[in-house]
Amino acid sequence: MERRLGYILLLPAIITIVIVAVYPIFDVIRLSLTERFLTLGIDNFIGLDNYIKLIHDDRLLNALKNTIVFTTVSVSIELLLGLLIALFINNPFSGKGLIRASVLLPWAIPTVVSAKMWAWIFNTDFGILNYLLISAGIIGHKYNWLGEPHLAMFSAIMVDVWKTTPFAALLLLAGLQVIPDNLYKAASIDGAGSWQKCCHILSQ
Repeated sequence: MERRLGYILLLPAIITIVIVAVYPIFDVIRLSLTERFLTLGIDNFIGLDNYIKLIHDDRLLNALKNTIVFTTVSVSIELLLGLLIALFINNPFSGKGLIRASVLLPWAIPTVVSAKMWAWIFNTDFGILNYLLISAGIIGHKYNWLGEPHLAMFSAIMVDVWKTTPFAALLLLAGLQVIPDNLYKAASIDGAGSWQKCCHILSQ
């Protein structure tokens, strides 16, 4: 009886997961095997033709290359900056709570709001980034940050780092706080410096 009751209580969560996660996956697979005419509302089953066309499309390799570059660079920077921030706010100092809240602010801002904000910052004609760089004499003309390929990649990485670094710092900070204080004290007694503590204690 208790087991049956447990299954009944789990049923709403299972149904929600199926609707939100499982069904979209199978629907995407179904759509990938069809040719859709949006204006007519017609779906024709074409099997693996879409995948065959994709393999022979040069844009696929370019998309994979951009994805690898974006992921490698952004995740590396986010982990490095996140670790530095976590190490800093893990130390006791005055105003620690305010600093933590300020660091997490970019991550807490909704993605839609962040996207609109950065689109305005990067705008070629009236964006504040071009204005500040030109005013400081760093650049001599306006740049199309989102329209030129190399600048678009740089801009996307910068926005992702700004948005995700606080989350990485939060996860790393949680890991730092479970390390017993006696390990740091023992390392200090043994004469270990900050860098040695970071390398040897955190790597264990």
